[in-house]
Amino acid sequence: MESDLIFLYCNKKCIEKIKPKAMKRFIIIIILFLPSIIFAQVAISPKTVKTLRDEAEKWVQTYSNNLNSLGSPYKNPMEKTMIIENTLRQFEGEDVVVYNDLDLSGKTQKDQKVRQYLGNIVTWFAKEGVNFSFQNIKISNIFVDKKTGNFFLKAEFDRTINGTSVNGMAATGTTKLDLYIKYVVANGEISAKPIIFSVTEHLDNLSSFTTAEVKEKTDNSATLSKDTKEIDEITKAAAEQEAELKKKQKETDQANFAADSVAENAKKAKKKYMNDRYGLRLSPRLYTSRLVEGVLQVGFAKNIIGAKNFELAASLSYGMQFKAITRQITFADSVRNDSLYDKMHFWNNAKGYVFRAEVHMHFKQNKWYIGYMFNQEGQVWNNTYYLQAGTEVKYDVKRNAQGHYFMIGALFSKSEAYVALGLNNISYTTENIPTTVPTITKPADVKKSVPSLRLGIVRKFNF
Repeated sequence: MESDLIFLYCNKKCIEKIKPKAMKRFIIIIILFLPSIIFAQVAISPKTVKTLRDEAEKWVQTYSNNLNSLGSPYKNPMEKTMIIENTLRQFEGEDVVVYNDLDLSGKTQKDQKVRQYLGNIVTWFAKEGVNFSFQNIKISNIFVDKKTGNFFLKAEFDRTINGTSVNGMAATGTTKLDLYIKYVVANGEISAKPIIFSVTEHLDNLSSFTTAEVKEKTDNSATLSKDTKEIDEITKAAAEQEAELKKKQKETDQANFAADSVAENAKKAKKKYMNDRYGLRLSPRLYTSRLVEGVLQVGFAKNIIGAKNFELAASLSYGMQFKAITRQITFADSVRNDSLYDKMHFWNNAKGYVFRAEVHMHFKQNKWYIGYMFNQEGQVWNNTYYLQAGTEVKYDVKRNAQGHYFMIGALFSKSEAYVALGLNNISYTTENIPTTVPTITKPADVKKSVPSLRLGIVRKFNF
């Protein structure tokens, strides 16, 4: 065998001297060892290594752009068909198996052929679309395939998907993937086009590959092909699709921004309008017109329901009665049928309270409103009755009133005016009548219902 191997280095005369039988054995040896001998002689320069790794990273980015164009809701079916065909040109063939990360539930097959995988992106996310994000991309060193002599490398990255399928299921998650790219070597020349031949879940397997021999340029170094026509076509098509997608997204964002601006302006206008009436949240109120009636009444108002043409607001207020300077009560709200009640006017010289609840329905066009008011009052009057000269009787008279009113009002920036018409249910009782005066007995309680008209002005404090 040693003499046979020497044959590889013999000159022409040496070969002619070899016997035919030995020649046959040498030919078999050459056939068996020639591929290994040839591949072992192919080296790659550091400059070429850098170029191949850079092009591989660009190829991964092109693949990412194609997936996002396929998953975009802004692309029509015809455009997506063209994108699928352009993406397949990045692969060794349409039967290349890729990892299926579209179905995070795991109900579908994890290994799919690339054409099926690309088609699922289109059909599964036809309504709202899906987005792919490639992060932490790492490109390995250059390895050599001992069987074919081709160079290959591995791109590791985290791929995040975010979308909603046509059946309403969310597809959101991150998977660490490996994408394998090869460069075909033929006749000492390396093809410029990267070819994806597998996409799998991540495996720590770099140590199992044979690293390519890297040397400065020698006679045995492989050269890089300058034919980049196909790779330029693929990357250009992907870049154009990405640019068009960004343009459509920008136009959509601008339209949404304009719509949001209109909505925001409408919201601000409504806010100002609401503020003009009741303020932003709770608006303090002072019933100024009631001060001359002997009542210090304050409260709060709040908008509770808003609609297109009207709004509903509620108000609560409470007041304390003090001695008034004028008499504003009508004779209808006095008692004249008994000496102990005669001509008593309870808005004067009495102490008591007022509670009021209101509900308003506001009409935006003219700032008028209609509403309902419940008004409750309670007073105590320390009265004095003169039987005769030098003789007086002191006692208390209590008045309670509950009224239900229909209101009509007008709204201004800082005030509100209203007219309320309703029915007041009033009761009078006497207490603390002295027993030392036998001629005076406790009169019967008085209850009656009387019509009531109320006019008022309210000062609003908007914050």
